[in-house]
Amino acid sequence: MRHTSLRVQIAVGIALVAICISWVFTFFTIIQTKDDVRTLSGHLLTQNARILMNQLDMDMEKRLQFFEGAASLPLFRPPIDGDAVVAFFDNVERFSQNLDWIGLLDAEGKVLYATDPWLVGQTLTGLDLLHLPGDANKPVPVVNPAWPSRQAHPYLQAGLTMAIRGPDQQTLAILAGQFSWDWAKVIEQALALPRQDSASIEPLLLDKAGVVMVGSGAQLGDLIDGQQLAALKKRGWQRFHDDQGQAFFYALTTSHYHSPGWQVLLRQPVAEIAEQMSPLLLRLLGMTVLASLLAAGLGWWLSGRISRPITRIARAANRLSAGIPASIPKVTGVWELQMLSDSLCDMVTNLSKHQSALGVMETLALKDALTGLPNRAALLRFMQGQVDPLVFLYLDLDGFKAINDNFGHQAGDLVLKEVAERLIHNTRDGDLAVRLGGDEFLVVLQLGPHTQPVQVAERILAAVNEPMESQWGSLLVGCSIGGAYWPKDNDDPKTVVSLADQALYTAKSQGKGRVCFYRFPGD
Repeated sequence: MRHTSLRVQIAVGIALVAICISWVFTFFTIIQTKDDVRTLSGHLLTQNARILMNQLDMDMEKRLQFFEGAASLPLFRPPIDGDAVVAFFDNVERFSQNLDWIGLLDAEGKVLYATDPWLVGQTLTGLDLLHLPGDANKPVPVVNPAWPSRQAHPYLQAGLTMAIRGPDQQTLAILAGQFSWDWAKVIEQALALPRQDSASIEPLLLDKAGVVMVGSGAQLGDLIDGQQLAALKKRGWQRFHDDQGQAFFYALTTSHYHSPGWQVLLRQPVAEIAEQMSPLLLRLLGMTVLASLLAAGLGWWLSGRISRPITRIARAANRLSAGIPASIPKVTGVWELQMLSDSLCDMVTNLSKHQSALGVMETLALKDALTGLPNRAALLRFMQGQVDPLVFLYLDLDGFKAINDNFGHQAGDLVLKEVAERLIHNTRDGDLAVRLGGDEFLVVLQLGPHTQPVQVAERILAAVNEPMESQWGSLLVGCSIGGAYWPKDNDDPKTVVSLADQALYTAKSQGKGRVCFYRFPGD
């Protein structure tokens, strides 16, 4: 069973923690954002309602100022010139298209002069509003007056009255007027919010009782629920469901003119606000995904910073355990790892100083007595705990028997020692050169990202083929090399050594002095 490396475990742990934190933060941020957006939408809806009501009140203010100014003219004080009054009314009607009619009444409400002759002689009701305290000298807007009109709007009939008083505050006459249907159109235009900013907002104009007078999409004359209006007056905006169960945000504002008591009601579907939030939420989710990827990358980088020194220390410890000279690498930057490397260095130093005779014998047992190279036992010790991939190069000398036969075993021993030196010289720190016995050697290469096993084998082949100077003259031997990969070719190191041996015999059968790597049957 193969174990997951420390670096992968650290990287996965850091990435999972960072990703969990990012998504939890995003979840609560989305909830808070929804609440904030809904609150902001309610406030904006309230502001829009106030803006619309201010437009209506300003329009009414202009008409009030006109009536107040007209009532102060000497034209309407005794003695009254009827022809002059009629001419004045005709001019007003000509330049003001928003009036249904304008006229002069006596103190009892009987029409004396009017732009519409049909009204002359009739008595108007609802004039008790003239006697409100503090309004004696101000025009009073009247909503739904019981006044006769041939052009009355079904639900919007608004008029103005202004008392003309004498020096003793006695009512001499009454200046009155009623808005035509054209004024309702002006209100509807004032209620039309910019479509690009509020395409889904529905504006309604209510009277004091909550009856819809003007609006798009609503039935004129509908009565708005009184409890909803009371809640809106208290807070300004609120969320309600209509009869079909659809959720809306409502905002309400009331005219500062108490007599008509107009109310502007705006409503907007909650689903529309959620749709407007979608791009924001998508961007937030995208940023969370990006943050997760960055966290994973950061975790991988940090895991490398932590695991690489541990891996170097472990490799050095394995080499020391196999009897191969090595030094524990010095680690700085991480206090715990620095303590570990210092402790191991101290331990190795102390073990070296206090090595017992048994330790010396064990070390000698792991080395070849002639060449000083590690032997088969050291190879087995080296392979314990190995997780990184390796390359096994199996070497057999060509022409060695002739050296022994012609010059004796002393010359043969010299050749074996020289071959061992050349193997050490042509391998890196961390690689392992082993004498298996006789004229057979094994080179174990650490398979890193830049390792090129074929080139290393060819370099060893060339080095062994170089002449060896001795007291017997130049001694020439060659070698053949067979290679195999662990654990790629097999999970068992002993089997991989056998596969490299098979590749060696393949190289010898092809003419010796060659490098041949093991191939699976059929490759």
